[in-house]
Amino acid sequence: MPDITMCANKKCPLRDMRYRYRAIPDRYQAYALFEPKKTLLVASLSGIAEVTNCALQKK
Repeated sequence: MPDITMCANKKCPLRDMRYRYRAIPDRYQAYALFEPKKTLLVASLSGIAEVTNCALQKK
């Protein structure tokens, strides 16, 4: 059972890479609509990578 709020956004381009979307839900599971947020450039020893975070959709 994932002890997280799972993502229910079926239109998200990142859904296949996110645990919030791919985890196997429990019988009683919480869901929310997350959407991709800003893309950040992160420098590391192996170079520069793009990182996209997800956030709750605001209404």
